[in-house]
Amino acid sequence: MNGCKLHISEASIADEILVVPTRALGPNEKEYAVAFAVQADHEGMTQVLKPHNARPREHFKRGFNGGYTDSYLLFENTFIPWDRVFLCGENDHGGLCAMLFALFHRHSYSGCKPALGDVLLGLAANAAELNGIEKTSHVREMFAELIKVSELGYAAGYTASDLGKPEINIPGMGKVPYGPGSYIPDSIYANVGRCLTGEAVFHEQEMLCNIAGGLPATLPCERDLTHPDLQPLLEKIPQAEPGRTCGRPDPVLAVFYRRNMPRRGRQHELRQLSRRRLSDHGADRHYLPV
Repeated sequence: MNGCKLHISEASIADEILVVPTRALGPNEKEYAVAFAVQADHEGMTQVLKPHNARPREHFKRGFNGGYTDSYLLFENTFIPWDRVFLCGENDHGGLCAMLFALFHRHSYSGCKPALGDVLLGLAANAAELNGIEKTSHVREMFAELIKVSELGYAAGYTASDLGKPEINIPGMGKVPYGPGSYIPDSIYANVGRCLTGEAVFHEQEMLCNIAGGLPATLPCERDLTHPDLQPLLEKIPQAEPGRTCGRPDPVLAVFYRRNMPRRGRQHELRQLSRRRLSDHGADRHYLPV
């Protein structure tokens, strides 16, 4: 095997690397119709890593310090044992392999993104309170938009699971049986859930920025916030929320968790914050996915 696979998230911590085609393949592309599995330290395969680690903190500790990686996988005359080869020249199945991988990945969005939407909602509610705008109509509309995207995405994912069958939806042919009997998510609902939550993620970040304003972007670094000469001065700067000052940034730092901290570890705490904040605002959050 010779070639490469690019943009492979978390390959560095995987035990096995599963390689499949990325698109439909024609009769003249049989040499690219390959699918196989190898161990992550397989001879002849090189990983070029790009780590993404959160900056360590000294005073405002996270739940844990983590990160993630992306890899380029390079294959150079790599021998693949035959019992680990699943596709070898059968180009008719290349597109199906790619579609099944994409389908399960898109289906997972409808579980992942609603949970992160809960976290984002808690951060937005927190930031609105800090700025004293949590009761304004345009901010409440943003809260409603965040709830809508999360709940519709969750509903689409749930429906895709409920309607799953051991069959796939092939354009022009409809649903046909496929595989050894494993249930496959319904492709229509898996795709619309992914489309909705995937396209909305940028707008959700924009709404958080609009609500938070300039405070998170210009907040002094933690060494200044804890400096014995500067902290008393910063604590004199009031925030809209009673009892909060720029010198006591614990709720402000929550806005940074979205970008500077792994989602796991503190996610449960932030989701509880989301429910508490929205309950205080009169919004019923009992229907959010847990």
